Amino acid sequence: MPHDGWHPHDESDHHHHHGPPTRRTVLAAAALLPFGAASAQTVDAVQRVADAATRFLSSLDDGQRQKAMIAFESSNRLDWH
Repeated sequence: MPHDGWHPHDESDHHHHHGPPTRRTVLAAAALLPFGAASAQTVDAVQRVADAATRFLSSLDDGQRQKAMIAFESSNRLDWH
């Protein structure tokens, strides 16, 4: 019968037996696995927000756009609430 992974009752002396995964290995895998999908989702979300902002600004006339925009270098750019 082929070996399909770690079994607590496996008493064979195989040279390639790895034993149970350590807690550290399981935690590392759990922490790292989601980042591939999360990264792609983040890029997609950033692009959607940028597209929405561009559409919004494009819908404004020059006076409205001037009121809605602020320079990134502005000292009060974080005071938007």
